Amino acid sequence: MSDGPHRSLLMPRAWKEFARKGDATTYAEEEVRDAAVYALARDFANEVSGPLLRALRDIFDGVGNSLKMIDVASQAIEDAKHMAAGSVFGLAAVRWCEEFVLEGSFGRDRFHEAVGCAVKERGYAGQKQVQEHYLRKSGTRRSDGVAARIGSAINSLNSQEIGRSFSDDGERAKAPRKSVGMDEGVRLS
Repeated sequence: MSDGPHRSLLMPRAWKEFARKGDATTYAEEEVRDAAVYALARDFANEVSGPLLRALRDIFDGVGNSLKMIDVASQAIEDAKHMAAGSVFGLAAVRWCEEFVLEGSFGRDRFHEAVGCAVKERGYAGQKQVQEHYLRKSGTRRSDGVAARIGSAINSLNSQEIGRSFSDDGERAKAPRKSVGMDEGVRLS
């Protein structure tokens, strides 16, 4: 008997756990969502540098651009791109920030939303990777099921809230708590 396709998934441990919870229908949607937040938080911490986040935050706060002119902000984003070199996640954050700046949207809330959009984009890319792996290892039906549950967990994330928590303005994501007691079983919805 196999432990499941998540074991051979070539992704970090947090993503394997997220895939396992997405695959097993015994886990409540909240537990799958918590695993999603944790996996994405680990990726974000490993790939997006503090100096990049500070530079992007300063752009949205109007540091050095008190009139919040789009041309000045666009140039500042161009200058910040080198800090994201080699990081797909970092480049996604820069791209989303650039999108909001070109719309003329400034302020801390817009910065959080841009970061949240980059986080969700990363989540959807991870969902696709997990789905393809499950398709190779165990077939269409199981692959579609895990993709649907993972996608639902990512869809349920609020871009602004997740952006706030990932960009040091909020609470850090913690590893999902394991049930260890005899009375701690599967959550009933």
